Amino acid sequence: MSSLVCLKLLGLMKKKKIHFIKLINLYEHNYFMKLCKNSNVIPHGFKIKTSKFGVWNANAICTVASIKLMNGVIRKNYSGINKLTKLISDIDKQIQEIPYDLNDLPIWCRHIEIIGRRIRQNIKRRLYRKWCKLVNETEKEKEESAVTNNNISMTESNVIDLTTRKMKEQELSVLEKGLNFIPTRKINTTKYVAKIIAAVEAGTYNRSVSEREDIVSEVKRVVQLYLDRYLELGFRNLSKAQLEGVRSLKSDDSIIVIPADKGKKVVVMNTEDYIKKVEDKLKTDVHKIMENNPFKTIKKKFEILLSELVGKKEMEKETMDYLLNNNNIPFVRGQVKVHKVDNPMRLIVSMRDTMYSNLSKYLTKITKSLADKVRPIKNTQDFIQKLYKVKIKENCSLAKLDVSDMFTSIDRKKVLNTLDKLLDLDEDWKTKTALSKESLIRLFQFIIENVIFQFRDIMYYQSKGLPMGLSVSPFLADIIINEFLEKYWDFQKYPYSGLARYVDDFFIVSELSESQIKCLVDDFNNLNESLKFEFEYQKNDSISFLDVQINVIKDKLCLETNWYMKPTASKRLLNYESDHSMAIKKNIAMNMIKRIQIANNGNDNENDMHILRHMLANSGYPLNLIKKIFREVEKQKINKEEKKKVSNEVQSKSSVIVIPHLNKVTEQLRHILKKFNVKIYTKCNPSIGYMVNKCKRIAQNNKNKNNENNYIKAGEFAVYGLPCECGDLYVGETISFFHRIKKHKTNLKNFDIERSELVKHNYTNAGCSIKFKESVIFDNEVNVFRRRKLESVYSIVNRSYNRCQKISSQWASMLKKWVKPRTGKIFFPIDENKEKEKPHSTTLKTNIVKPRTNKYYYLRENPAKTKRFEIG
Repeated sequence: MSSLVCLKLLGLMKKKKIHFIKLINLYEHNYFMKLCKNSNVIPHGFKIKTSKFGVWNANAICTVASIKLMNGVIRKNYSGINKLTKLISDIDKQIQEIPYDLNDLPIWCRHIEIIGRRIRQNIKRRLYRKWCKLVNETEKEKEESAVTNNNISMTESNVIDLTTRKMKEQELSVLEKGLNFIPTRKINTTKYVAKIIAAVEAGTYNRSVSEREDIVSEVKRVVQLYLDRYLELGFRNLSKAQLEGVRSLKSDDSIIVIPADKGKKVVVMNTEDYIKKVEDKLKTDVHKIMENNPFKTIKKKFEILLSELVGKKEMEKETMDYLLNNNNIPFVRGQVKVHKVDNPMRLIVSMRDTMYSNLSKYLTKITKSLADKVRPIKNTQDFIQKLYKVKIKENCSLAKLDVSDMFTSIDRKKVLNTLDKLLDLDEDWKTKTALSKESLIRLFQFIIENVIFQFRDIMYYQSKGLPMGLSVSPFLADIIINEFLEKYWDFQKYPYSGLARYVDDFFIVSELSESQIKCLVDDFNNLNESLKFEFEYQKNDSISFLDVQINVIKDKLCLETNWYMKPTASKRLLNYESDHSMAIKKNIAMNMIKRIQIANNGNDNENDMHILRHMLANSGYPLNLIKKIFREVEKQKINKEEKKKVSNEVQSKSSVIVIPHLNKVTEQLRHILKKFNVKIYTKCNPSIGYMVNKCKRIAQNNKNKNNENNYIKAGEFAVYGLPCECGDLYVGETISFFHRIKKHKTNLKNFDIERSELVKHNYTNAGCSIKFKESVIFDNEVNVFRRRKLESVYSIVNRSYNRCQKISSQWASMLKKWVKPRTGKIFFPIDENKEKEKPHSTTLKTNIVKPRTNKYYYLRENPAKTKRFEIG
């Protein structure tokens, strides 16, 4: 055989070998993918990661996409197999046409099929091991996401239905997500971008000009990059049916949705049953019905008291205004105790933003040092640390005591007398206030003896005990119970190794039997005191206290603790699909891990951690994120144990920015601004619990006042616009829109041209009247600094004639693109039936200035070196 023929033959053999190995590879991989498909497993190379956005049903979408991708690869491989088979057959035909002797060729040419068979076996073994690994991983994931546990059922519903009507599927599916679930909403780009600009401008006031401009540049880049993407996706975390379920729950007045008293479950019950249970609970000697509304009398009494303190120079006028700021009357609502028989109702008096709330905060701040000293147990961690110091004896037993209706059972006169003595013993409180002891006690007496609240148009007065729902009540209860124990606990008769108390709950480590504990409780209850006690004795050397299960190990003469969760508690945390920031979701999980570690005295209890993993999986957390969170907590634990070197470097100034939450954008801003030492806090949309909550409406019985309340709310802390007949616009900000409109009208009437830009404009453009009936509310913002920056944004965009604060010129492109002029809702006054007011105009006549055309649809920048907008 000639050398040329030999080389040609070798080349054909090499091609055949390469194509044959490729054919084997494709065939075996196709078989592997079919096997995976039949086994309901997806190879890692085909797994599509779930989007970081809260896309509805994202996991199912990604799974379907992965399977489609795998099917496409299988089809492509089949076409490749056909091509390779044809190529190999063509090569075989060419080889057969050449006369050759096998002995003249290398050994591998004689054994191409044997080599292929060996390679095929190796590939088969490797792919089989890979398939087994995938199957095991899938089964493990199913086990981890399974919802069963030896002691706790994880499959039970999160909703307790006590209604007579049948709940719809979409209503139940929404409530299963929890009342703290936040649905995504369509974003108003004008309001969102305006609030971002206002937040950055207000939050970076303490930075230098260069630092501020750098921060503005980064914020602008992130918003422009990610806001378009967010709008293109247009995702939502509730389906149309579920949104319809929310609307149904909100509009149906025959049912009410409330949180359970303990355990974060959702209770749905008939409105009539709810009202009856609350009214039955109010029919006691503690709560008296008032025939007339005493609010004005109490308010006047409070004003006189504060005026006296201001007159004595014991209080500043600003403090008095702060204490008199809120005029809302407290209302009562109920929460069902699902962990008790017959589901009794617990009454909760909502004191938030009422006439008592600011005074309570003020008194709490003054007496904080006293409260810390009289409080025996601060929290669970403090309890665990003290518990493990207790020495255990052979006959050790555990018990709990509980004060029944503690707040309403405490004697008011005794509280004030005890507080008087305590203020004499400890004078640290004097460093925080100019009030005398007598004046401070008068304020405490006022807040204790003048508590009123309403339910269904009926005013109630709490005639006994401490007010429920105020921050001062636990402190006052602590000093009374401490005095009670010092006076009446007979240590010789009822000795103990350890005693812990948290508000009205007692935990006792002693050698007392159950009968002795019962005698102790009977002795307390037989005293001529208003406090009444109940007790619970250990079962199987174990008892729970402060979400901790305490066990007596008699063999080792020691105590062991682990995390305790009530059987009726919800087996879910915040739903992962909720429109909260990722930082909140991670912090909730990390805090739960730390809570379990604290309950286990710093150790990792595998059973407790296993239950927490189930809860996170039930809440929709991805398994890879769950593992990541556990790793991060472990790293934090290690870093905390290591000694850190204290650096003497001067830290840069820190800033705080409060912005509306928007998925992805918030996370990117938080990450980018970390290098500038800027902290970002977010404001979220209303949750499902807020949307379907009817407790306040039922308590105030104001079904016919909703429109009025909405108008009042829309006019609070507002950025508003007042148009003129000439086409100009006045933009302003105010705490109360109604009061500001009255002030504007007064200024126009008095022709106050020096103080009012509105009057000045009216004077310059004679005959131009202000259209108060067409006033516009652009946005609402409680914080005064952000509200003033919002005023600047809307003034620039609308080319208003009022004065306003300056903002960075870098915002020009964002304002032009996102913030639209004249966007806001027309604000109609409540009294629409009143006669139309005559337009206000000055008597001085001048030439009428013609309105400028297109003045609301462009921005004009100041070319000055300051790079600031010119306010025209």
